[in-house]
Amino acid sequence: MRLLRLLLLPFTFLYSLAVRLKNHLYDIGYTRSFTFDIPVIVVGNLSVGGTGKSPMVEYLVRLLIGTYSIAILSRGYKRKTKGFRIAGEKDHAATIGDEPMQYYSKWNREITVAVGEDRAEAIPEILFQKPETQVILMDDGFQHRAVTPHLALLLTAYNKLFYKDYLLPGGWLREPRKEARRANIIVVTRCPPQIDVTERKEIVRNISVYASTTVPVFFTYLTYEQPVGIFSDLNPENFDHVFLFSGIADPAPFHEFAHTRWNVYGVKVYKDHHTYTSRDVSDIADMIQGSGHKKKMLLTTEKDAVKLKNNPEMALLHDLPVFYLPVRMVFIDNGPEFEQLILEQIQSAFKK
Repeated sequence: MRLLRLLLLPFTFLYSLAVRLKNHLYDIGYTRSFTFDIPVIVVGNLSVGGTGKSPMVEYLVRLLIGTYSIAILSRGYKRKTKGFRIAGEKDHAATIGDEPMQYYSKWNREITVAVGEDRAEAIPEILFQKPETQVILMDDGFQHRAVTPHLALLLTAYNKLFYKDYLLPGGWLREPRKEARRANIIVVTRCPPQIDVTERKEIVRNISVYASTTVPVFFTYLTYEQPVGIFSDLNPENFDHVFLFSGIADPAPFHEFAHTRWNVYGVKVYKDHHTYTSRDVSDIADMIQGSGHKKKMLLTTEKDAVKLKNNPEMALLHDLPVFYLPVRMVFIDNGPEFEQLILEQIQSAFKK
């Protein structure tokens, strides 16, 4: 890995120059950044994918829903449409992206879900079309400096901490480590639930080298809920063997949990944001059809499930036991402190 990093050093240097110049122009005010009257909360990271942004966005929705009128704004990565779009009943993963579709599937009548490449233009559109909006959650927006958020949440995964990583293409960082100084809150995600205080203090100490020493650092882990049928209401308790398939940035936690719960007889991993084709469906169906074991099921992630629903190419799976595994983010020790901090920041933004 070190040799590859050395070989990629010239490209890393050029990438670093471009990113540093962009950020410098924002820092000195040469490139304009827009601030809005309502609270904008950014959930992002410094690295490429796999830090748990979607579970964090959902955590914030559950915290705020019923008190504030919420809008989630995402780029809508890998969607087949362009420009600004507010999710509606005719939308699916191909038109708004898999993560926005996941949010819309859960809360379509309670929140606004919008997509737009240019966040600075998308926010006024949301406020024009949905004037009741009180809080905007910007999914994966840490690098989008055209919008100055009221609160920036920076996520870093326990198994890929940003202070141990390097800039693209020699590493996985989209921005230099020092850009962590722009974060108001830092959350270490995907931790072992039993992580001890000593290790947490060491992580905080290393983070403080790049971020402000006054920035609160929280630790979280992922917990999985009961599998949910995608095409039927079959009882998952009737199955004890599973074939796993997914197209997410980091499937390791999903795989690890499945191995603790079921007999895993096969695994298929696709690239992040994978678009499933009829060939994929045929391959997946072959893993269970004709099997002599009657207690086998297919299991995927919630992000993948939204690409399988309402998709005519998935007909081959409709009569098979296909489930997805819902996931939630859980704070270690100080979840109430995190929630209070979020609520206070929102309230203070309204007072300005």
